[in-house]
Amino acid sequence: MPRLYLVDERVANSHLIVESIPKGDLGLRIDPYLSVTDIVGKVVEAITDADRDEHSLRRSTLDEPKSFLITQLRIMAYGSGDELCLGWGIHARNAGQLAPLAPYLRTGSSGRCMLFGCNVAMNMQRAERFLGGSAVGQRFGSPYFGRMPEDIGVSQVPGYALLHAFARALGVPATAALDSQTASYDWQTKGVTLTVDPFGKATFTGMDTPPNL
Repeated sequence: MPRLYLVDERVANSHLIVESIPKGDLGLRIDPYLSVTDIVGKVVEAITDADRDEHSLRRSTLDEPKSFLITQLRIMAYGSGDELCLGWGIHARNAGQLAPLAPYLRTGSSGRCMLFGCNVAMNMQRAERFLGGSAVGQRFGSPYFGRMPEDIGVSQVPGYALLHAFARALGVPATAALDSQTASYDWQTKGVTLTVDPFGKATFTGMDTPPNL
């Protein structure tokens, strides 16, 4: 099943990132002046066109037409925890406007929304610098290492609220990283991630002992 990639035009080399998206997947550059509703309209139009092309191809090969469903929605944009800078910006208060995209996303174990931006999941810098590579497995088994005790109320953190809003609107788990990221052409997050499902359950990954909250 195809993946859908949305890349904000303000990301460095955004056109090259879109051009590097694997064949068979769908990639779009998003104008910084688009509202959430405008973004949804652009995505639906692109999916409809891709669906029409897919059905034409299948009819030409005498195959049974199948629905065009996205397995993953991947968004690359600058982030700050309480907002993902895609278009005018998506935050917990307007993320519900993404709901029209839910019918186009495959649910179940394969459906997922990935947000690629710096510190999206927590909106705070760690006290230690990100080491990367094998050093990830050498961290303490807590995502809060390097933070003050008052920082550990997960449900109070803006990044959690943003991810939960995405998950509820789209009907699939939403994942983002706690640390600073790079414009990765392989679409891999760096360091610890936080995943929030539509019911609000939070799971940390990328540590020795990932906890569930």
